[in-house]
Amino acid sequence: MVSKDKKIKYILIFVSFLISITCYAYFFPEVQFSKNSKDTLTIYACGGSTEMLNKIDKLFEEKYHCKINLISSNTVEYLNLLTHVKKGDIVISRSTETPVYLKDLGAVDNYSIAYFTTWDIVVRRGNPKHIKTINDLLKPDVKVLTASGASINEYGIFNQKSWSFVSELYDKSYKDFNCRRAMLKYFLDGYGDACIVEDRLIHDLHVEDDVSTIKIPWKFYYLQSSVFSISMLKYSKHRELDEKYIDFILNNDTVKKIMESYGYIPVNTKEGKYILRRYYESQQ
Repeated sequence: MVSKDKKIKYILIFVSFLISITCYAYFFPEVQFSKNSKDTLTIYACGGSTEMLNKIDKLFEEKYHCKINLISSNTVEYLNLLTHVKKGDIVISRSTETPVYLKDLGAVDNYSIAYFTTWDIVVRRGNPKHIKTINDLLKPDVKVLTASGASINEYGIFNQKSWSFVSELYDKSYKDFNCRRAMLKYFLDGYGDACIVEDRLIHDLHVEDDVSTIKIPWKFYYLQSSVFSISMLKYSKHRELDEKYIDFILNNDTVKKIMESYGYIPVNTKEGKYILRRYYESQQ
């Protein structure tokens, strides 16, 4: 039979053990998930930033000892999955309208703007046609490639005030495409004088040194095609890990550098904060 003193001793040892675990978890939160190798986050993301997210996700997996299942598809496909399957943890949307729609469905509570994408006029190295603005693309001697069949065509890039420009651009198109990546590759093969692509596509193909670019001002943008948002699904079973992932995307300095290397603008940078304040918060 255990004496009273020994019982007290065992209780004190057990309490000390619990306190040690609690303190360790507090000061080293990333280790909390290392004991459960089955923690798998399912993340739905629209196409475009898949390669970048794969790189970021590997860092997160290493830090928190978990797995990430990244499902990359167009918005219609993953919305269909979310509506019918009702499984998953995180959604990265190319817009702020999609999470609002998901909120109306009761799938998410809130969302955060995560990063931005920009659009460039791509021209030959040295800009031999002296293109400075979008209106220069309408000059008779400028052969412009267009992508009316792309998932985001020129009407999806520009706001409604600029649609007359887009209409004129299509009227004089040198060659039209269903894919902006294929269009840029055709341009790189020596055809045409200019085209409009996302800055991230130039980085994806590693052709920064092969072309010259002119930034299209934000005042011409249809804002929903230039923003990526992140939100947590209500039915997620990994909510604490979800919160860590969202914070990782929004605030980790290494993640910001990766985003910038792929041509994106992280929201929590000087430029990102300016864009958020000037063009998105002012619209709310």
